Amino acid sequence: LVASTAYCRDTSNTDKITVLPAITHNAFVTSDTAICVNQSPGQLNALAPGGGDGIYSYAWQYKPAAGNWTNLPASNLLRYTSGVLAGETLFRRIVYSGNDHACIDTGSIKTVHTMPLITNNSILGSAVRYTCYNTPISLPGSVPQNGFSTYAYQWEQSNDNSNWNTVAATDRDYTSDNLTGKKYFRRIVYSSPQNHECSDISDAVEVRINPLPTGDVIAGKDTVCAGETLYVRFNLAGNRPFNVTVAGDGVPVGSKTGINVLTDSIAYSPASTQQFTLYTVEDDSGCFAAVTGFSNTAQGIVYDIPLANAGADEEACGLAHTLKAVKDIAGSSGLWTASGVTFSDSSTSTTPTPQALACFMSETIGRFRADAARGTRLRSGQPAPTRCSPPTPPC
Repeated sequence: LVASTAYCRDTSNTDKITVLPAITHNAFVTSDTAICVNQSPGQLNALAPGGGDGIYSYAWQYKPAAGNWTNLPASNLLRYTSGVLAGETLFRRIVYSGNDHACIDTGSIKTVHTMPLITNNSILGSAVRYTCYNTPISLPGSVPQNGFSTYAYQWEQSNDNSNWNTVAATDRDYTSDNLTGKKYFRRIVYSSPQNHECSDISDAVEVRINPLPTGDVIAGKDTVCAGETLYVRFNLAGNRPFNVTVAGDGVPVGSKTGINVLTDSIAYSPASTQQFTLYTVEDDSGCFAAVTGFSNTAQGIVYDIPLANAGADEEACGLAHTLKAVKDIAGSSGLWTASGVTFSDSSTSTTPTPQALACFMSETIGRFRADAARGTRLRSGQPAPTRCSPPTPPC
């Protein structure tokens, strides 16, 4: 109502003022977060606001840990997605609502902490490794540094160093399954273990496969006298030098190392007949031959040493006498020898006796002979109808 004089006055139109409720929920789901340096925190997860007239516009601001607030361009967004950050950065959202931004609310502050990048993530050892066919390989991992100082791990493998698949391994070190072909392995480190804010992938390690050596004893039979040396021979193939062990039925395992030939032997002195087989074959890479390839058997036949016994001393009448040896081992054979004597059969015991003599007997079993410890001494005499003449003195 406006009056200039008692006679002039005017009443204006009505101006309605609407009182809007204050803006609410202008906050972040989580107040602070952390990332590794030179990474993005991604979308800043802010709540949908309430209050005002239900229609909102936004402005986002940021500032370094020590600095002033700066408006972010093109930030009229409910939720803002940040780029990479080189250091600790603070964010906030301003929400407008109502005519002429009647309601304004500056939200809470979200601090994005930046941690140093993960370092020292490597698979220890050379970039190319070797393992034996159908055996695993152990890959030790380094102790990572930086990040959040706590870590989680994930191992991956590949056939071509290009296409990668995760394996069920989340420890710092890794032991593979049995390998039959070339593989590549790498390790991913995450920090922290819960949120994986930082990550780093190690260089790949190539694992190549060494073929297994092969070998077998040379099948056959060999005979020795007890106490003599028996040589068990074997053939080998693969990468030299080899370490070989041979097993017998009742003797200690024999071994030989540093073998640089493809056919060799191990010496035994068995006391009894034995069956021998290869026990292990190891090549220069520590690979062992598959025992399924040990199919041959070498037999060592051991003969006891015979004890030749020509029998007791005897006196003979006439020019012939039957000698009586005593066998030490059943199945053995004997051979008589004497100087100046003719044997009708040197393997039997009949001989003429022209003069006093000593006859000696050797006993043989297999190809082994033992000479008699003493002979059968024969004394010559004159034939008589009822008795022999007195014997001549012993020769």
